[in-house]
Amino acid sequence: MNVTFSWRTLAGTLLLIALITLAITVRFQYQEKRQLKQCNQALRTERNAAQAQVIHYEKTSSAVTLAATMINHFEGVRYKPYFDGGGVLSVCYGHTGNDIALNKIYTQTECNKWLDKDLPKVKKHVDPLIKVKISALTQAAIYSFVYNVGIGNFRHSTLLEKLNAGDKKGACEEMKWWVYADGKRWKGLILRREVERLLCHGDLIGFVASEVEV
Repeated sequence: MNVTFSWRTLAGTLLLIALITLAITVRFQYQEKRQLKQCNQALRTERNAAQAQVIHYEKTSSAVTLAATMINHFEGVRYKPYFDGGGVLSVCYGHTGNDIALNKIYTQTECNKWLDKDLPKVKKHVDPLIKVKISALTQAAIYSFVYNVGIGNFRHSTLLEKLNAGDKKGACEEMKWWVYADGKRWKGLILRREVERLLCHGDLIGFVASEVEV
């Protein structure tokens, strides 16, 4: 499968991720301010926009496609190499490795090629570790998660242990602990993990339709 082609043409799925992200952000903001009625109104708006996209995705899209869309959304693309929050040399969509030239400015085509290679590698390593049947939404969440934290961390994680023990709910909840970089909690990681956690549970409509109790 050509990942680059898939995520570049799947505007509906990208919109879905953006809407879910916005819904979570609105929820956090209004909960902090205790303005619950406004929060519920905003969430209703996001629900109406997201429901059709959720249904469309579940019928037409693959786990790899959604994972690539999520990576594009959360990682963004940077053409000049940089050191991430953990001090690891990175470029493009969070690509790491000794094949990065520190002083080179990369092109979009080069970044696309790396994503095409990196994400299938994640899938190749992840799939054999999972011994239970999971949905495409859960797969996508795990691919995005592993792309960010690394296969080594996933292999030895409580998340994988719980998943293979049949505790999918507990496994998905484990994602929310992976929000630290260089010993500090990062807001960007908190938001990303919340979206991945919801996708992992596989009930996006239930979340977006839910309201905060007044």
